[in-house]
Amino acid sequence: MSGRGINRCCWRQLYAVATGLQAALPQYGATGREFQRFSIGKNGPAFARIGEMTKSLLIVAHAPSDNTRALLDAVRTGAEEAGAGSVSVTVLSPFDAGPDAVRASDAVILGTTENLGYMSGALKDFFDRTYYPCLEETQGLPYALFVRAGHDGTGTCRAVQSITTGLRWRAVQEPLVCRGTFDPKFIDDCRDLGAGMAAGLDAGIF
Repeated sequence: MSGRGINRCCWRQLYAVATGLQAALPQYGATGREFQRFSIGKNGPAFARIGEMTKSLLIVAHAPSDNTRALLDAVRTGAEEAGAGSVSVTVLSPFDAGPDAVRASDAVILGTTENLGYMSGALKDFFDRTYYPCLEETQGLPYALFVRAGHDGTGTCRAVQSITTGLRWRAVQEPLVCRGTFDPKFIDDCRDLGAGMAAGLDAGIF
């Protein structure tokens, strides 16, 4: 996966690919809890086994309203359904998430509201407390971002990306920005985000 991540329009396709890999595993003597990496070589699919394992997905999101809680619930539901049995999903408020939770995770989904063209104070507080304790230990951590924006969300995304770039975290998709008047489609998009991240972890895509 490149540093730029994948385009959001391809997120459903990624989920489909990862789900297809999960279904194919028994043919090659592996399960989603028994391999770390998947590759296709000249002799066909190959898995690097590491024994029984469960990946850990951390969701850190500020959800101060009914609408933002609905988005967060959709992300969690998608992740739990796609990663059932192989991905452990933890959801924390930014105020409750600390360095230990980040270091214990295999991937992170960040969620925030757009506040005056910036991220929420809650998510900024999370970064303030975790940045230096995690700086050397979480480089390359896969992450995704969803934003509930009343305007365009550009400043919010830029602010988060400036911090994650410093941490050297790896974006696995473009930010999902739910902008403007609340649209029920936002729920589907957030569910897809959670499902894609969990399925990708389970399949060893990232």
